[in-house]
Amino acid sequence: MKAIVVDDDEVVLQGLHTVIPWDTLGFCEVISAKNGEEAYQKAVAENPDVIITDIRMPVMDGLDLARKIHETMDGVSVIIMSAYEDFEYARSAMRYGVSDYILKPIDLDKINQLVLRLKEIRDVKSARSNVMRNLYNGDLKARIFEDLKEGLLDDIETLLKQYSEHASIEDVRSMCLKLVELLFSYYENIGLNLNAVRSFQLEAIDKIMELKSAQEICSVTHCLFCDIFTFVSKEKADRGAILANAAKQMMEQEFANCSFSLQYVADKLGVTPSRLSVLFHKAFGVNFSSYLAQVRITKAQELLKDFSLKIDEIGSMVGYTDSHYFAKVFKRVVNLTPSEYRNVSGGILNAI
Repeated sequence: MKAIVVDDDEVVLQGLHTVIPWDTLGFCEVISAKNGEEAYQKAVAENPDVIITDIRMPVMDGLDLARKIHETMDGVSVIIMSAYEDFEYARSAMRYGVSDYILKPIDLDKINQLVLRLKEIRDVKSARSNVMRNLYNGDLKARIFEDLKEGLLDDIETLLKQYSEHASIEDVRSMCLKLVELLFSYYENIGLNLNAVRSFQLEAIDKIMELKSAQEICSVTHCLFCDIFTFVSKEKADRGAILANAAKQMMEQEFANCSFSLQYVADKLGVTPSRLSVLFHKAFGVNFSSYLAQVRITKAQELLKDFSLKIDEIGSMVGYTDSHYFAKVFKRVVNLTPSEYRNVSGGILNAI
């Protein structure tokens, strides 16, 4: 960590260098500046974590320095030192993101107060670093992909919340842009076309780039995840219904094919048998093989009314090459053997 101490009084500068245990607090470098302008130039060059500045100085005072830091840099904690008569003036600096102010003269109690404040800043920075380490040293892509696979949008919301609390706004912005990229990458990797909602992605990116609040940026990102997840869920449901209906139509047209099976249809439709089985049951409330048996046996019932056809022939005509298996399935579906059904239906027809 780095610090810049700013005061036009050389004695104060030396005192701040000497009495604060910088090394113990984790600061590897402490830079001096004698006015706000010099401090600002050094801040731009060195990117410090903390600036401790007097409020009244020549060239540029501490309030203007705080304002410029607030407007142009992220993640820099500013602590202002002020005499008692500047107390209200110092308080007004809070609108520029000043994290604390210390009243002069700087005595031992004030030094202890300053040290405690520096410890708090260090701990926040450390927490932020841990979040960054967990995100980037861990496999962020794998985590997001797994969350999307399982529909764990609350987990993504928690991730965003934790990150926004510890990271600078530019880090939050960068992270959210990365998440948007991963969101669309995941669904494209599993073969879904998101062109219909590409405008959602572009609008979210524009907002992420424009917004000045980490919380708002995270909110926009989370809303995009929710919107795309909802869209994909509907698309999957629609696509599932289309596939199930296509399988049913193929079944009604090709039931006589003795090779007709779940695997056969799945290969034709370009899905896995297990996926097609789930979709078919969801659409029609019955499993694929049971529905196929019903279609075949219903057709066999019609053919059995034609006494010119042999029962073995009928079995082959509806997709069963094994007459014994045909009879077994027929019995299970109709509760009669093919012969019994023919006799019963023949008697009814004769009666008519």
